[in-house]
Amino acid sequence: FLPGGIYRTTDAGTTWQSINTGIDQHATPDPNFTARFKAFAVSPANPQVLWAADSAWNKNAVYRSTNGGASWTFLTSGNGVARAY
Repeated sequence: FLPGGIYRTTDAGTTWQSINTGIDQHATPDPNFTARFKAFAVSPANPQVLWAADSAWNKNAVYRSTNGGASWTFLTSGNGVARAY
């Protein structure tokens, strides 16, 4: 079982689709080290460009999608995430 993740709706929330290709979804017995996507942003100039941040203590990763969430690319981790928040 993988925790959380990122989901998209195109029908005002009636149905949701998982959009986690390229996202590291990790689970551990300690919830502090389990993937938690708490920050999400959409580019005001291009709604296909998205950013998501995993705030788990052992990952602290930021991901970007340029195709509306169909796939994600790892951008940075560690101190870069603390600055992003």
